[in-house]
Amino acid sequence: MVVPRSVQGWMVLSILVLGMVAAACGPAGDTDKPATTGGPVLTPQVSVLPAQSEVIVGDRRFTFGLVASDGGLIEGAQVHARFYRPGAGARPELAGVAEAPFRQVVGHTPHRHEGGDIHLHDEVKGVYVTNELTFDRPGQWRVDLSVTESGQYVSKQASLAFAVRQSSQTLKVGEKVPASRNPTARDAKDLAEITTHVPPVPGLYQLTVAEAIQRGKPFVVAFATPGFCQSRMCGPVTDVVADVYQQYQGRLDFIHIEPYDLGVLRNEGRLELSAVTEEWRLPSEPWVFVVDATGRVAARFEGLVTVQELAAAIDLEL
Repeated sequence: MVVPRSVQGWMVLSILVLGMVAAACGPAGDTDKPATTGGPVLTPQVSVLPAQSEVIVGDRRFTFGLVASDGGLIEGAQVHARFYRPGAGARPELAGVAEAPFRQVVGHTPHRHEGGDIHLHDEVKGVYVTNELTFDRPGQWRVDLSVTESGQYVSKQASLAFAVRQSSQTLKVGEKVPASRNPTARDAKDLAEITTHVPPVPGLYQLTVAEAIQRGKPFVVAFATPGFCQSRMCGPVTDVVADVYQQYQGRLDFIHIEPYDLGVLRNEGRLELSAVTEEWRLPSEPWVFVVDATGRVAARFEGLVTVQELAAAIDLEL
């Protein structure tokens, strides 16, 4: 399959994430000290699965998943994190400590039964989240994790090296969002033409971003593809947005946008980013943005986001 240039960056990101997972295990031992500065050391204990493509100076939210030695995701563990930033010498310096609670996300997966009836089954996923520490300088950081699974008394150790960038590739907080002309229900005979969310929620496809900006009130924009999710950590983000929409409809606007061109994908079998996705300079998917009444980014979430996190960001704008 010929991969368009616009998608190559996303594929490179996937390869990098896989590489980070393979190299993300740290040695057991004293977690008060970082592992060797030359890079993570492989062990069979537990691997860290990054849930975001970038961390920038000023960010507080850091998300990740955990993978057991058998390849299964570890959910609901107690995780203590120690963050190290670049120091004056070769040895990193302790930036801070934080707990990383597991935040559960429930999606609704369609399942066809005998006789053709389609029922929605709850699918529980989640992500570990820290938001107690501000990443205050660019460079190569690392996090050392102590992971205690339910019913166990011995903690497992893991480490992950990651870069903190000075600026973001995509829209940052405070930046004006593009007046995009995304597909809406007016452009399709059936919502299935413009969304892979099952069942589609009509209220998410009534406005373009340009129209939402003109209305002069806060709104939410979600870039996610339930039907063509490309990573283990993308999760049921559209379900989360749909659930929050049910709580807040009428108070602000909600827009869901498929990041890929569905016509090209379905007719030609090629992954090609939509013009709107490229306009927003997204390095990955999914992304959810809360936009304030002036059309500027008030909050942004990459990867899995919980109902509680999104609702809290919305409440700040109402």
